[in-house]
Amino acid sequence: MNKTPIAAMALLGALALAACQGPEAQQAQRDAKVAAEQTGEAAKEVADQAAQTGREVAADARDAAHHAAHSEAVQDASAAAKEAAADASEATASAAQKLADKAREKANQDPHNSDSEKH
Repeated sequence: MNKTPIAAMALLGALALAACQGPEAQQAQRDAKVAAEQTGEAAKEVADQAAQTGREVAADARDAAHHAAHSEAVQDASAAAKEAAADASEATASAAQKLADKAREKANQDPHNSDSEKH
């Protein structure tokens, strides 16, 4: 049997079936198209919301990292200031001790002080 008549018969059968179900099939196609569009819009909204949430989380993470870095910098500066103050205090104490030692030496070498000690 020739394939052309079989294909033609199948096409005629499909057309006849479509003609029998014409308005119902067309309505089903329209409904399917509307449902597909609504599904696409809903998916786009979900994707947009997910992207917005991602941007907000990233901004929060940036803020937290900035705050942590600032806090760490403040702590580092505070520690450095404490260390500098301790060094300055130690240097001041050392200088005061040296001045006191020199004053004692000078007092011991001063002849007026030695006379007053003899009296």
